[in-house]
Amino acid sequence: MYRHIPLPPHAVSRRALFAGAAGVGGTVLLAPRPALAEEPIDPAVTGGETRIESVALADLPLEQVSGIGDVRAIDQVGTMLGVTWSGAVPDAIAVRGRGEDGMWGEWVELTPATDPMTAQALDGTQPAWLGPVVGMQVSALRAGSDVSTDLVAHVVTTSQATTDRTIASKNASPAPVGGSGAGTAWIPALGPLPVGVSSVVPGPNAPTFITRAGWGADESLTSGVSSSSSFRSVVLHHAEGSNSYTAAQSAQLIRGILAYHTKTQKWADVGYNAFVDKYGQIFEGRKGGLTKNISGAHARGYNSTTFGICMLGSYTGTDPSDAALTAVAQIAAWRLLSSFTPDVRSTSTFTSTESGTRFPVGSVNALPRLMAHRDVNLTDCCGDRLYGKLNTIRDRAQRMIDSGWRAHLDAFRAGGGADALGSVKEVAHPVGSYTVTILTQGIILSDGLSNSVAYASPFADDWKPEWGRPFRSASSSGGVTTQVFENGTARRPDGGSTTFTAGSPIPDGPVADGVYSVAYAPTLYKVSGGVATKLSGSDWAALGYPAPTPAPTDYVRYRWSGTIVAVTKWGKAESTWGVQHLDAASWSRAGSPTPRVVAYVPGSTFYRWSTALGDIFVEDQGGVKHKLSYSEWAAAGRPGSSLRSDQGYQKLSWDPAIAFMTSVSKGQGGPINGSAWAAAGYPAPQAVQRFPGDQIYWGTGGDIWYAGPTVNRKLSYAEWKALGSPWPAAAKR
Repeated sequence: MYRHIPLPPHAVSRRALFAGAAGVGGTVLLAPRPALAEEPIDPAVTGGETRIESVALADLPLEQVSGIGDVRAIDQVGTMLGVTWSGAVPDAIAVRGRGEDGMWGEWVELTPATDPMTAQALDGTQPAWLGPVVGMQVSALRAGSDVSTDLVAHVVTTSQATTDRTIASKNASPAPVGGSGAGTAWIPALGPLPVGVSSVVPGPNAPTFITRAGWGADESLTSGVSSSSSFRSVVLHHAEGSNSYTAAQSAQLIRGILAYHTKTQKWADVGYNAFVDKYGQIFEGRKGGLTKNISGAHARGYNSTTFGICMLGSYTGTDPSDAALTAVAQIAAWRLLSSFTPDVRSTSTFTSTESGTRFPVGSVNALPRLMAHRDVNLTDCCGDRLYGKLNTIRDRAQRMIDSGWRAHLDAFRAGGGADALGSVKEVAHPVGSYTVTILTQGIILSDGLSNSVAYASPFADDWKPEWGRPFRSASSSGGVTTQVFENGTARRPDGGSTTFTAGSPIPDGPVADGVYSVAYAPTLYKVSGGVATKLSGSDWAALGYPAPTPAPTDYVRYRWSGTIVAVTKWGKAESTWGVQHLDAASWSRAGSPTPRVVAYVPGSTFYRWSTALGDIFVEDQGGVKHKLSYSEWAAAGRPGSSLRSDQGYQKLSWDPAIAFMTSVSKGQGGPINGSAWAAAGYPAPQAVQRFPGDQIYWGTGGDIWYAGPTVNRKLSYAEWKALGSPWPAAAKR
């Protein structure tokens, strides 16, 4: 995770030192000890609690381990351990733990840590996961000699929360650490809505994240974080430590990291934006919101505008699981596509502003959109084996991008791109009935996942779903910026706060008497007492060619229809309004206005079919039909509906074909296909056993056939019996 301090020529390397212990002494076990089903290792630490105890190694006994040398023995239970020191940095530090079965686990290197915000070397290491152990041994060498007296060990004891196993059973893929063939790739369902209290799908194309609440973050340990107005790259890390953990232990491992980072290292929070375990589980990292560009503490000089992912475990000599690679690819694909960077192999320009990185201060460097910690800082993180899989991750991420939901990307491009809308501050996420992307100079809105439109707006940060969509472009006058939305007007004085006044952008009638023009047609109207009359050329001339006033026209549509209707409220009563369905030419002539989405569009027809009296349908002026839900009907003002008597949709109870019946009583009608049924608004067909005037008859070969409005086909014996075994006619009429 952080830079390894170079070893002097006379020092023994960490890997050589601890590999040399292989096979020496019966108590040395270098193979990873499997993590067992968990009981609390310390009865005083339970229910997801975490405890950190500091132990001065100088106060502990010195023991000899064959092939290793002097070690300090910590006769104490725990699950993780990190160390701090006084004086010079040790050349090599390692720890191992003893399980309740008396067997020792593998030696785990502890690497000196660097403050990711200041690049200053810390007098300590990151914590390493050992699993539940009842004792530990620590080795610390400098110039080949034991220096453990300079160290303080910080023993972290984590515990399993009651929800850890439940969460793991829902989110983990059965993929142990292994090669590219190990395990099954876990691809969560996409969608814009939360899938549970402890997990969330933050937006379109996103994987399922176990939330901070889900993994049990103690928010009392954290302090404030910051965010950026843009996003450029994903940075991959590994946590180091043992790879022996269960799916249910991943959450407590992260709780231990949080406690260590905040209590021992005095950080504001965990440094990463997300964690991934070897089972493909994805965990929310640093607080502040998954959809925002939260600045982490994971890569010196590159914490802003990046998204840091930490893979739990060490991947220096161990291959990452296939499930983990897929999880990382999903996160990367989601963040890149949602920030309108659809090419994972493209680069982004970074200017080096900090010392202690791979690049001189002031240099400008093109860096990958998906890269590793070692690509920007002096470290071997994310481990050689994981680093070697970066192209595999990129390939998977690109396939996900290519097949992902791209409506907001398309709207961004259609709306003028970065020049008009700026950069993405918050990726697509659900807000009320909308899916929203917030940009520095605008906002992109969808109705769920459809009807995506980008709008330039200085009010994007303040927008709320009750405002509706922007209705006009923003304007400034007298030190006040104003923008009209579907349901009111937003205003902000220079240097002040935003206020919103609710109300229709188009005033109710009547309009003042006079001559008016409409934007969508070359037609003039004379209005008197709220009643509008079309003017001919001679009528206008007789009035002396008065300059027409632009009519206050509202442009509206239903949420489920693309039909745009222009409404001009000449008078108070709806019967006096001008209501015009706009074709493409009329809409273009009007300046291609964005229509308001409303619950009721004037000029609509509301009706019911005799075959389903409880269902109310509406047809707009463009001929689009829709079955209303109760809430839609109520929002429209509970309009009355006409009954289309003796007409409707029916089907045989024993056959799936649907017929539109022009006369239910006479059995007159014909079958419809799926597209016709959809165009009708998916009316529920009334199920009947037979139609009036249908026929059962003998076919060729002694088969019994049925002929009616929906089908003409051979009957099975069971169908014929279900119809009451009627005697067939000699032939079809």
